[in-house]
Amino acid sequence: MGKKITKSVSVPQNWPSNITYLTSNEFFPPSIKPPNPFAFPLPKSKHPNNPFTSSHLLPLSTSPPMPNPNVRIKKLPDDHPVYPGYGLFANKDLKKCNLVVCYTGKVTKREIGGEEGSDYVLGFGDEFCIDGYRQGSEGRFINDYRGILQKPNCIFHEFIDIQTGEIKMGVWVCSGTEKIKKGQEIMVSYGKSFWNSRGLLRS
Repeated sequence: MGKKITKSVSVPQNWPSNITYLTSNEFFPPSIKPPNPFAFPLPKSKHPNNPFTSSHLLPLSTSPPMPNPNVRIKKLPDDHPVYPGYGLFANKDLKKCNLVVCYTGKVTKREIGGEEGSDYVLGFGDEFCIDGYRQGSEGRFINDYRGILQKPNCIFHEFIDIQTGEIKMGVWVCSGTEKIKKGQEIMVSYGKSFWNSRGLLRS
């Protein structure tokens, strides 16, 4: 018999070897994963295609490819506030209101929370949170805008995957940002509570 061939999982360029790359969320324990709440065909006429509308409904969108060729992970220069860490940069011009990447990680109940010491935890609906500390996607490398930009150029916002009906966490270009130019860093606001909880609130 010939040797068994193991198919390797493709990861983005500059992906750290000690972090697991996830193309979808991992629920822990798996039993907490809810069924997809939306049946096909999805109600396109009722849902917006981005989160920057007056609608209270989640936007519908196709998930970006993973690994994502539209973004690039880069080590940061020594004059960056997060040096010697990494950042996520546009690999092409990204237009306003567009979905850039998915944020994936370990999903747990909110009362359990993320791993102790993690700086990568996001609320995910009313019941869950996503922790990208030891596993995740390109979105885990997005830094806070403070000290770099006057305001964030992206936000975190959930959406419905139009191909699966699954709710995912996305990173969207802000409606007030005409575009993020190729080579520019993708940045969000972590929120005042993030910095307050660490005694590091910056103006």
